[in-house]
Amino acid sequence: MKDWILSHKKPALAATCVLAALAVALGIFFYQKNNAPRATGLYPGKRTVKEKAPCCRMELRQEVIFMPRKYTKIEELSEEVFRRKAAGETNREIGQSYGLSKEQIKGLVKRQNRKVSLISNGYLPRPKGRPRRQNPVDEETLRNNELIELRMKVELLQNFLSEAGRR
Repeated sequence: MKDWILSHKKPALAATCVLAALAVALGIFFYQKNNAPRATGLYPGKRTVKEKAPCCRMELRQEVIFMPRKYTKIEELSEEVFRRKAAGETNREIGQSYGLSKEQIKGLVKRQNRKVSLISNGYLPRPKGRPRRQNPVDEETLRNNELIELRMKVELLQNFLSEAGRR
């Protein structure tokens, strides 16, 4: 039994020594890191102390590099693209003149043709997204909503009069 306890105490002692040494090493590392002067150059530190300010005030540098998106509103070009396709130009030629790829022009033509075929088959295009609250779609919906509202008011008034004893 004693041998078992001794054999299990030694690894625990070794582990605690390793953890203590690691803690000391990390403490020295972070102490040196915090006391080191700020690096300047390509990537300066995000925070710098103001020159003429108390030590507690910090200034946050916001240096952002903006990269333009590679995106063009192609839907606005659809009329011109169809006019040029009717004249006999290829998708590649049209795309090169606008700085677009052949696939982008092909996708535009496909989307526009799909919209035309849906409309010719009886589909009514509606605006995307959630409809506005005070703006009903058509007159029939407006009348139905008003009718429901008036029926609710009549029912409420009838309940009030019956509770008051007049009928």
